[in-house]
Formats: sequence, C-alpha cells, structure tokens
Amino acid sequence: MSTIIAGLFDTGPRAADAKQRLRQAGVQETDMCEFMVNPPGQHAPIALPLAAGVGAYSGALSGTDEHPEREEEVLRAAGTMIAVNATSSEVAIATIARVMMECGPEEVERAEGSWNYGVWSDFDPLSIPQRIDMPPPIAEARRAVPPGP
Repeated sequence: MSTIIAGLFDTGPRAADAKQRLRQAGVQETDMCEFMVNPPGQHAPIALPLAAGVGAYSGALSGTDEHPEREEEVLRAAGTMIAVNATSSEVAIATIARVMMECGPEEVERAEGSWNYGVWSDFDPLSIPQRIDMPPPIAEARRAVPPGP
C-alpha cells in the first residue's frame, strides 16, 4: 500500500497549476496522476482517467451497490483529482499537501491505496475521503492579522 495525497480541483487551470507547482517542488511525473471525478450519484461503471495507460484503473470504479447510502456532505464533489504517491516521492507529505492547498482545491485528502503504473489504481469515488484540514482562504487570514504599529 502507498500513502496518497490527493487534491480535488473544480477547474482545469487550478489542477494544471497544482501539477506544475508539485513538479517545481520536486514531485516526479511518475508519482502523479490526474483524473476526473464525476458528480455524486453519477459514477459510471467505467471511468476514463486523464492519465495515459491506465486501463486497469476503470475496473476499480464499478460496484456502486457495495456502498450504503451516505450523507451528501461526505461524498466528493465533481472535479479534477491530482493524486501523488507520497510513499515513492522524495518530497515530504506535508510539502505535497501544502502545495496542493496553496492552489485552491475543493479539498485535499490522504489515503492508503494501490499505485500501479503511475496511477492510483484502487481509487473509489464512493469511499469517504480522509480530508486534511485546510487553512482559511488568504483573504480571511489577512483580516485575522491585527494591524501593525
């Protein structure tokens, strides 16, 4: 099993920015993958990830009957997921999470999963994400700082 840090982005430009900044932080391309997460309730038996060479990945998305009904707030929103295999990366988990958080994701999560051929191969969009706490938006953080002398 690998430790995976993943950020869910609502726009392609934010996801692309996250990938670029992760590369700049030292994450290798082979330790990153990108794929789409469908809206809750619309997970098809076969998904088409954006990463190349991941035919086995799509089988991991079938079997929605295996999951009980869940509160909507615990499910993932739709968007572009950028996942990093933190176990094989030489970049620290905290750095990977911080870089993703700085790029404006909907959420950042930590998972234990299988990473095969450059892809998070056992990703389950219906599993409950183990979210990493995110700092307040920059505008709110600036308001919280007391004025200087």
